[in-house]
Amino acid sequence: LEPDPDPKYNLSERMTKTIGEIETSVIKNHDRIDQNRLRAYLLIKSKKYSQSIVFFQKIKSKAEHDYAQMANAHLQLGKKNDALRVLREGVERHSSNLMLQNNLAMTTFLTGAFQLENKYEYDPALMKEAKAMLEKALRAGGGWKIRTNLAAVEASLQNYEGAEKNYLEALKGSEYDPELSYRIAEFYHRRKNFSEAMKYYLFTRERLKEVRKPAAAKRLNKEIEKRLTAVKQGKTL
Repeated sequence: LEPDPDPKYNLSERMTKTIGEIETSVIKNHDRIDQNRLRAYLLIKSKKYSQSIVFFQKIKSKAEHDYAQMANAHLQLGKKNDALRVLREGVERHSSNLMLQNNLAMTTFLTGAFQLENKYEYDPALMKEAKAMLEKALRAGGGWKIRTNLAAVEASLQNYEGAEKNYLEALKGSEYDPELSYRIAEFYHRRKNFSEAMKYYLFTRERLKEVRKPAAAKRLNKEIEKRLTAVKQGKTL
């Protein structure tokens, strides 16, 4: 079974503040901020993940983002079970936080995804668990990024009709985000639906003209041209 999409897509780095934004907040509130939190975030920025975890653990009153970043640190170290433990604790303490619900669901997804001979296989039980979490988050008001993740989980369960429906609804909610439309093109490409794949690759190329990050747009455009060539030749991913 082909990966659909990259399992790393839309994990917590897309759902939390960037380290730069957090650092700005830290500087403004230096006198009031928990010093363990300050050191933890500075170590995260320096990619010293093991050391950052030590200071996250010392924070007496952990905020939602503390749990998210501590889990990210564990994931960077390849410790998925530790990341799950941290996120479960975070969800227990901040039960209404959609970011943590999403991150717990997608870490569960990652835990159940295995790459074998350049293809992904999925643990159905963990995929269903992740699906239930994401559906709960959507009912609580989750947005298009959570719906995108639900589409990925549906695809892993080979419920391609459900995946397609969620991808297209997410695209509308995103105001036609080009990275998402590109992933939708890949979704159709893997399904050998070449006409729809062509449609969304071309749509993404047009949307990229409006993107204010020229380097990222240039990179994605190069990939699109390769994929368009493959589609024209009837080659799947």
